[in-house]
Amino acid sequence: MRITFCRLCSEDVEDDADLLVRMYSTVNDLEDDGETLVRKSTPFCASCRLDRAWCKATMGMSLSEQMVMAAHEGDAKRVEKLLNKGAPVSGMEAALERVLASSSDNRCKLRITPLAAACIECDSRCNDRRDIIHKLFNWSADSHSAVVCETHGEEGFSIPDGCLHGKAPIDLARLHDAEHGEPCLCPAMVIRTTRGRERRATPVIERAAKAGVKLDPTPAGVRDTIKSGTPNAQKLAKRSLQRHQKACQQKVARAEERDPSHPRADKRPRILAKHAATQARHHKQKKETEKETVNAEEERRILE
Repeated sequence: MRITFCRLCSEDVEDDADLLVRMYSTVNDLEDDGETLVRKSTPFCASCRLDRAWCKATMGMSLSEQMVMAAHEGDAKRVEKLLNKGAPVSGMEAALERVLASSSDNRCKLRITPLAAACIECDSRCNDRRDIIHKLFNWSADSHSAVVCETHGEEGFSIPDGCLHGKAPIDLARLHDAEHGEPCLCPAMVIRTTRGRERRATPVIERAAKAGVKLDPTPAGVRDTIKSGTPNAQKLAKRSLQRHQKACQQKVARAEERDPSHPRADKRPRILAKHAATQARHHKQKKETEKETVNAEEERRILE
């Protein structure tokens, strides 16, 4: 048995001796210890090699652009990693180039959401694309924004055959399934776009009891005011009740995400990544404000 160890994640990587010799210049780089062949300076495992290749290919790209690229390629594992980094699942900042089948010289530059990107091409990775759609819907991805073609979408341009300008994700899913010859993406898209966001069937009180969370009581008199108060008082009471319910739901959700055995635990990496990005942006703005304040004070002293 021949074993190597990844430099980055230190996981065991079983490999063939011929492959190791091809990866490195000479056999002298390897130590033969009886039944084990170990490289002195260990290589990367397959997962880490893919990560390094992805970083090189997407250098200078934003997380939003990377998310569109991964969804378009049908790479469910990469989409999961980008979600855990806090990549946006909505918005149309990312651009995607596509060659029209009618003419090899006619290219479309599309502004597109990750959900629409997952529905464009027809290939054999339907299961991965369906998994990507479920992951994006799980994070309330934009499912209504239509594709914008910057090449042909302007006024005065005629839209050629094959251009996706103005098509919503559900339309792209229908085109995908028509080319594939069987319903693959469309059923999941129809269910989520027509029914909207899925709601939790379990009451918050039961979820709080399972998570060991103590919830604050409903503000006194709010429900009575909603039933029999003046219109203005009812409006304020409804707003107060909504704030209370939202606070309870967030408190229970955070407790569930901290539990490794809970199904919501997979949401925690993305939430922490977005929180870290927000904190970093806040600290950066704070430092810039402090620097501007110091510069203004120095200018004022000089003028005095």
